[in-house]
This record gives sequence, structure tokens and C-alpha cells, in this order.
Amino acid sequence: MSPSEMRAQTAKELSHVPRGGFAQNMYRMLLQQYLMNSLGSSPEVPGPLAAHAAALRSVHESYPDFEPVVLAA
Repeated sequence: MSPSEMRAQTAKELSHVPRGGFAQNMYRMLLQQYLMNSLGSSPEVPGPLAAHAAALRSVHESYPDFEPVVLAA
């Protein structure tokens, strides 16, 4: 997958995660990184569901009660 295809697919997934407060924006940022990783040639994250889970785990380290806003597709 080319870098532009990776960015397009990541942008599509992020379109369901609105910006918000600090924790929500942190979630979006981490999700973007994990999604890009999942689409790379040597992914450490196996796919979109795992990317969401990894981003949430990371945010929970600082904000344990955080619940992300994710809009239905």
C-alpha cells in the first residue's frame, strides 16, 4: 500500500472520531499513529480494531475514566 493510500484510509477512519477535549484529541492522535502502523509493511498493530484498543489503552494511562467519542459509520 502506498503512503498516500495509507493516509487516505487513515483519514477515512478518523472521520468517525471527532475532535474534542484534550483526552479526545490525544486519542485521535494516537489512533492515527496506530492506524498508520497497522497499514505499513511490518505492522506491530494488526488492524483497525487493535489500533482503537491500543489508542484507548494509551489514553487510559493518563485518563483512566476516558471514554472516546466514535461516531457510527
